[in-house]
Amino acid sequence: MTPNGTKLRALGAALLVAGIAAGARAADLQVTLPTFTAPPGATVLVPINVSPAPNGLGILSIDLRLTLDPAVIQSSQSLSDGFLQTWGAPYVNATSSFVAEAAAGSTPVTSTQTLLNTVQLVIKAGAVIGTDMPLQFQHILFNEGTPSVAVTNGLLRIRSGGVDVPRTGPLAFALEPVSPNPAARIARFAFSLGGTDAAGVNLEIFTLDGRRVVTLAAGELPAGRHERTWDLRESSGRRVAPGVYFVRLECGGRHLQRRMVVVS
Repeated sequence: MTPNGTKLRALGAALLVAGIAAGARAADLQVTLPTFTAPPGATVLVPINVSPAPNGLGILSIDLRLTLDPAVIQSSQSLSDGFLQTWGAPYVNATSSFVAEAAAGSTPVTSTQTLLNTVQLVIKAGAVIGTDMPLQFQHILFNEGTPSVAVTNGLLRIRSGGVDVPRTGPLAFALEPVSPNPAARIARFAFSLGGTDAAGVNLEIFTLDGRRVVTLAAGELPAGRHERTWDLRESSGRRVAPGVYFVRLECGGRHLQRRMVVVS
């Protein structure tokens, strides 16, 4: 081979390496799923976090499908949190096999909030100890393909003992679905506060016309997951009439709301 040929081959190799390196850096957004351990029968929260691009998120639409193993998962659902809710209620289809979510709007997401959404998974009581279920997307698109996305997949390990979720990022501000719903004797409410949310917490029940029925929590609470119960009575002690009510969680200028039904 001639000296020029050798130089051209070396230059081509250098350009290839540079191209690979550039490709490795090319993703505008990094999406991260957690790796954690939980026992059969547990209910766990899976935050989907997105790192902001250098010029901010600039997201106008979201379309994703998270794959699950029905041999491990009994049910799944999307919580009402994260910037998935920016343009109103998103499209969500959640089963034991997948969680599909989509949303779009005319105003781009430009905040520094990096929580896209939290997915709640209920693990089957009969899930086999020792099973490892990958947490990965069948697809995830922002703005119908741009910006580009790099994904760090997660893993759900089924083991005996308690839930072990690494605290690598802020806990989601979330209000879980009411249980049971409809409610006949008692209702349970679970909610989560992040590390910056431990102040001015209010959890209240309202009628459809906006009348406050009862306050279930008020004041400061530490970060983490909390639960409250309601005996379906007003603050006066009188049982409420059957119908539709709303539970509202407020903290730090943010709020989340869930609909519930009371039956006789």
